[in-house]
Amino acid sequence: MFIRLYCRSIAVRHQSPQPFLRGDEVTAAPIILMDPGRDPGPILSQKKVPISEEDTTGSLRAKLSQVGAQLLIETLPLWIEGRINPQPQDEGRASYSRMIKKEDGEIDWRLTTQELWRRIRAFDPWPGSFTTWRGNRLKLIKVTPIYDERYGEPGKVVALAPPHTVSVGVQTGDGVLGLVRVQLEGKRELSAEEFVRGQRDFIGSLLL
Repeated sequence: MFIRLYCRSIAVRHQSPQPFLRGDEVTAAPIILMDPGRDPGPILSQKKVPISEEDTTGSLRAKLSQVGAQLLIETLPLWIEGRINPQPQDEGRASYSRMIKKEDGEIDWRLTTQELWRRIRAFDPWPGSFTTWRGNRLKLIKVTPIYDERYGEPGKVVALAPPHTVSVGVQTGDGVLGLVRVQLEGKRELSAEEFVRGQRDFIGSLLL
């Protein structure tokens, strides 16, 4: 009899951004049996994987691939020997993940700092997160959240001083999003400090 095994972290082409959008601190790499024509077969084994504050969808995908590959090696012999009792999934707890579109990466500065921080990590590497400055697309590569500070209307670029770990940020709906690395359309990726040195009028401008 041929048994088809499925390791979600290896076989799925794109890791869902949902763990980041929900603010999850842990996800899992499961090994499941494929039911005919559908995904939610019974679970043979799974391993929890913590989500760090530095993780993005891309880095989490790499983590899950490594964990899933090792878990498959450990699980397959046990399944063949009949030492695993498959556990059915609770379909009542399943959630729908819609198709991500390129326009999902556009930043709405009226959102909270935490929402934006989660979205930027969720949409890395695709579709990426971007805003508009002087009619050009500015991609936000890496950011850091700064809460409970206000400098003006959402989208305003502000200079930051110690003890902040970054020197430039953008006002959000409830705080500031510190910029770490950015990339202007048609240019190479730079640290935010490098970018500001080359674009003196960036501080004080309004991102759309």
